[in-house]
Amino acid sequence: MKQKTLSILLAVLMSIVASVALAYDYDCVVDGIYYKRLTGTIFEVTYGENKYSGDVVIPPKATYMGKTHTVLSIGEDAFSGCSNLTSVTIPYSVKDIGYDAFMNCSGLTKAEFASIESLCKMDFSNKYSNPLCNADHLYINGKEVKDLVFPHSLTSIGKNAFYNFKGLTSVTIHNYVTSIGENAFSGCTGLTSITIPDSVTSIGASAFYGCTGISSVKIPSGLSTIEEYTFQGCTGLKTIIFSEGLKKIMDGAFGGCSSLTSLDFPNSLEKIGNNAFSGCSITSLYIPNNVKGIGDGAFQRLLNLKEAVIGDGVTDIGEAAFRNCSELSTITLGRNLEYLSPLTFRGCEKLFKIICLGRNPSVSPIYSRSVGGAFSSLEPPFDDIHYTWTDVYVPYGCLKAYRQTTDGTIYERYFDNFWRKFISVIQMEPDKISDCLKDSNEDMEIISISGAKLNQPKKGVNIIHFSNGATKKILVR
Repeated sequence: MKQKTLSILLAVLMSIVASVALAYDYDCVVDGIYYKRLTGTIFEVTYGENKYSGDVVIPPKATYMGKTHTVLSIGEDAFSGCSNLTSVTIPYSVKDIGYDAFMNCSGLTKAEFASIESLCKMDFSNKYSNPLCNADHLYINGKEVKDLVFPHSLTSIGKNAFYNFKGLTSVTIHNYVTSIGENAFSGCTGLTSITIPDSVTSIGASAFYGCTGISSVKIPSGLSTIEEYTFQGCTGLKTIIFSEGLKKIMDGAFGGCSSLTSLDFPNSLEKIGNNAFSGCSITSLYIPNNVKGIGDGAFQRLLNLKEAVIGDGVTDIGEAAFRNCSELSTITLGRNLEYLSPLTFRGCEKLFKIICLGRNPSVSPIYSRSVGGAFSSLEPPFDDIHYTWTDVYVPYGCLKAYRQTTDGTIYERYFDNFWRKFISVIQMEPDKISDCLKDSNEDMEIISISGAKLNQPKKGVNIIHFSNGATKKILVR
């Protein structure tokens, strides 16, 4: 009977041990480190019933039951929540680190890697895979690193490589590097100097997000796109030097750069994304002619912006693009602008002058259709006060078009010529004869100084009679 009871207890105990191992999914423990065997001789660091604490040194190889295994990776959540972990050493053999491996390691102050190259080539699954998300001290082969100079053997800096590493003060990247991964330097608040060579053709999203100590940056000439949130929240950034060849600035790229006071866009620029410069301190703005569209909220909350000029290539301005630019007093809209989105200039309480260069007035949507087919009204691009106090200047001969009301067509049932609501719409004086003749909305008659009718202007004084009764004298030299 006792023998039977002992057998039952032993079976239960083995079941409990097996269930614990299964729950934590490790195969063995060597020198206090839990391992999971991936293949015959490959180990992955994982977690067990006891959380890691103190200084943990992961070896490149571990021997278990007389067999040597290579430690190739650190698994998902391996050190997550180990608040008493103070330092970790990761060997050259580790190539990838799983999701959230070092999340919430609040006591971790030091992380050591075998080399800068092994760190930059590490495949971090997410930003919390990197121990530097907690540690303020980086050691490379026993030596602390704060001023980072990359080796010439390195051609790329991987994603999340230095995420949230606050101990980093300067970075020098040599001209063999071609790419910088997403989140590579995100949250490096101690970083004050960054040199990016023209060899770099790719910078990932959020690569320098929240680097509050950076004061200036030169965009490399090989870069055609600045990705989402690349420099967002860099509150100390005062100077950006753009290079010709840049075509796209994506969503939020420089959002919240509150010290940024001026912009000099390259002529090659074609797109400005949503919230690209929201919350900056820019005082004046010129959008070059190659830009086709301005995204939603692209320049909203520029509290120091006083004047803006939109280039002739822009066909549409996104929703709330200049919303709450409270000091904006004058804006010039380009010749080919077709659409102003809802809320574009809402909250621009000092906007008293709008210069429209387009001979055809831009329109704004007044309804949107939901998936179910129902219509809902949209907010207009202007505040009601603008219709009373803002002067709108339009090209010569285009006053009638800007004053025109909707005619009930399908097109105008969805879009509104809101310019007709402004009390003060002023026709600009022509600065050249083409302003009078090109695409005019009025019938006209050209007469020489002697009274002869002309098919086209001649050298000397020309008199132009418009069907609205206006008469102009123009000198052709």
